[in-house]
Amino acid sequence: MRELSDRLTVHELAGWYALWELDPWGETRADIRAGINGAAVCRAMGAKVSPHDLMPQFDRQEQQHDQALGLAAWKAWVAAHNGQRAI
Repeated sequence: MRELSDRLTVHELAGWYALWELDPWGETRADIRAGINGAAVCRAMGAKVSPHDLMPQFDRQEQQHDQALGLAAWKAWVAAHNGQRAI
């Protein structure tokens, strides 16, 4: 994190966050892709499944709480640095 804050402005970080909002990457996105691929194979064999049926189900409330905490921390960092490089 130290190197990231030394090299990245808040404006650049906000840009990466906006990109993630449009096209998220990470494990959730990988689960979606795997569900789509798995459903396509199952459907080709006659099964009536959706990608959602093949994706892992996590505690939604806990996941939303974790996301809210992460967003709050990110907003606090942005506010503290106000567009400047972190030192």
